[in-house]
Order: sequence, then structure tokens, then C-alpha cells
Amino acid sequence: MSMMKETDPTRLRIAVSHVLEAFLDQRVDGPKAVADLVHFCRPDLCHLNGPGMENRLADTLALAATGEIDPDFALTHLVRLATTHVLCVERSNVFG
Repeated sequence: MSMMKETDPTRLRIAVSHVLEAFLDQRVDGPKAVADLVHFCRPDLCHLNGPGMENRLADTLALAATGEIDPDFALTHLVRLATTHVLCVERSNVFG
């Protein structure tokens, strides 16, 4: 899968919605859906998009599958997770 999210947010939303729909229709299982969604997630400088990101994606899918959140909210949340910019600064000379 390509890194299309920066150049075309509509295509990203459509692609994520296809994964969510396949999961909710039980055409793919949770681990496969998470693996597909991880491809859309932006790598970061803190390694927060590793196992932690997979857990956040899985939690969102689980909440959608149980009806605790509706599919539209799940889609919006999954797209936000995919496009989140994360930067951790432990030390910087900028702050003195």
C-alpha cells in the first residue's frame, strides 16, 4: 500500500473504510484488519506507532464490532490515528 495519506485524504478515508467494512462484515479477522490498517499509519520518531498503535487500532475495531461506537465514528477515529504526527522530545538545546 502506498503512503497516499499526505497527498489524498479522500483516498485514505475510502481505503480505511474498505478495511473497516470488511472487518465489520466478518470478511477479514481482527489481526488481518489491524495489519492492513497499520500500512496507512505514519511512522513516527518515538516508535509509538509500533505495538501501541496496533493496540489502538484493534481497540477501535473492537468497539465498532460490539456497537459501542458507530461505524462512522470508528472510521473517523481510524483515519485520525493513521494521520497523527507524533514527535517526542526528550532533550533539546532549543529550550536551553
